[in-house]
Amino acid sequence: MAARDWKWVAGALAAFGVIVAVGLAVEDKPAPRPVAAKPGPAIMTRDAFLAACRVDRQIEACTRSVGSPDSRQSGSSGMEAWYYRGRTFDPVTMSPDWSVQVIVEHGVVTGINFN
Repeated sequence: MAARDWKWVAGALAAFGVIVAVGLAVEDKPAPRPVAAKPGPAIMTRDAFLAACRVDRQIEACTRSVGSPDSRQSGSSGMEAWYYRGRTFDPVTMSPDWSVQVIVEHGVVTGINFN
């Protein structure tokens, strides 16, 4: 081989040595495992929520259909406000509702408000 060819081989070996040295110097950490997302409540349209949790319906039937509320607020004389967060969206604008307020009086749904 000509001297010119040996210079190319020497340069390639030197570059390979640098790559190997850098690779050995970097700490070998295992790749992080992906975290499985916990299945959450279904996100539904307002109409689907209203069909599942209707006014004048027993609250037990509502919770069987849409699940437990994220929070509750007690009022006077047997009235409660149940809040479902991030469960619905407006089908016209396709934007999510921040919460759904379900008004419960003596175990019966008396009102539903989308916020």
